[in-house]
Amino acid sequence: MSYPPQGVGPARPAAAASIASGTSFPPAPSAGDCFYRTDLKEFYIYDGANWVRWEIETHASEHEPGGADEIRDINILGTGVNLSAHRARHQAGGADDLESLLRLSNLAERSHDSLTGVTPDQHHPQLHAASHASGGADEITSPLPLAAIPVLPSAKFVPAAATAPTDPAVGQLWYDTTAEALKVCKSSGGSDEQPESNQYSSLYGGGNTRMGQYKVLSNKYVSKLGFWLHKYGSPTGDVTFTIRRVSDDSIIASKVWGDASALSTEKSYEEVTFDTPVLVNEAVRLCVEFSGGGPLNEVCVWSQKTDVKAGEYRTIYKPGWVDFTGEDTAYKVTWDPQWAIV
Repeated sequence: MSYPPQGVGPARPAAAASIASGTSFPPAPSAGDCFYRTDLKEFYIYDGANWVRWEIETHASEHEPGGADEIRDINILGTGVNLSAHRARHQAGGADDLESLLRLSNLAERSHDSLTGVTPDQHHPQLHAASHASGGADEITSPLPLAAIPVLPSAKFVPAAATAPTDPAVGQLWYDTTAEALKVCKSSGGSDEQPESNQYSSLYGGGNTRMGQYKVLSNKYVSKLGFWLHKYGSPTGDVTFTIRRVSDDSIIASKVWGDASALSTEKSYEEVTFDTPVLVNEAVRLCVEFSGGGPLNEVCVWSQKTDVKAGEYRTIYKPGWVDFTGEDTAYKVTWDPQWAIV
């Protein structure tokens, strides 16, 4: 097909055909006559017997269902979306918006081979359980209600450290970076002592081998224990500081101070730090133990020959424990704060 040069075309008829119109049909029509009813705003055609409304099929926009040119059964990317519902510009909200259609789950072929240059760890879900649930990489084993977290002065709050804060207040929070856990102080640290002394008793093999103080401790994480000692003569052998249960004489904690030969010949305070603080919540004997040396080669433990500490008293193992309820051994016991995971 060819088109005439611009501005050139067939001559227009002098009189163009027109369709009659009015508010009532004309008399004596012929088959095929057309008429436009201006009152009804509709076209009619005479079929030889009756005026029949001229039906003009409407064309639905965007090939939608119901339009004369509806397009059916053409899938987009295997999703079941027909072109009849295809929106212009793939805008959000359309059945074929690109954000939804291009997700991996909507693709017909989903193998790793199709993800060129993408490794499994880049598209697999990472190990993070929802809401820090049990089993997740950041699991919180015992969720803490917000109401249980005390409001503390900022000066007393230690956000994070490998070691516990010193002298914390009860209720203070601390994030233990070693254990990777949030902890709360349930009881504060402290110490108790009886430093007075005006006599001493000797320990050596074959004689008295233990001496100390009867004492009741309640929920204390004991970390240190000390006594006032000196040596007489030239004793050798381990000097051990222990905490024993009164109930069955079993050892709760024990630490070797050193060899007796290292003691001074003058009264001096000597202390051990236990490898791990131990929880003591009962009646105990805080003891110095030595079974080396002999007569004239002794470890001497100082005490007060009067009753200084109410509810406490000096005690000696001969063997068999003998209690001196009107006297007190010179000692010092230290306990650490108690921390609990929240």
